[in-house]
Amino acid sequence: MPSHQPTAGMSAVDPAFISEDRKPSPVAKSSEPNRNKSYDPKKPHITETPMTRYNFYKHVNWLNVFLIVGIPMIGLVTAWWTPLYWQTVLWSVAYYFATGLGITAGYHRLWAHTSYSATLPLKMFLAFVGGGAVEGSIR
Repeated sequence: MPSHQPTAGMSAVDPAFISEDRKPSPVAKSSEPNRNKSYDPKKPHITETPMTRYNFYKHVNWLNVFLIVGIPMIGLVTAWWTPLYWQTVLWSVAYYFATGLGITAGYHRLWAHTSYSATLPLKMFLAFVGGGAVEGSIR
């Protein structure tokens, strides 16, 4: 049975594909996404332009700013009107140490360096509390 892989005697690329008179289709194939009409491939990407005080906002990842600054600010403002119970303090301290364990023992030592092996329940616990630290994916 003949193979469909190109061999030394066959041309690996169809000559019609690389001919000079071949023009790209103005409409994308069904397997290709359509480009935005305002897309200009000659225009430099924002990462290739220097940051100035007039365009700094284009270089900022605003989702990260909100997650790192906005959510704690909302927490501080709402904490003013929320009573503090001893159960909340106990939960906060326990959760703090559990997420720290999930990051150091789980994300770092277990999955990044594979410095030890763990059982499935321990892996699930470390993944859960490591995810609670909002550090991102295990991988």
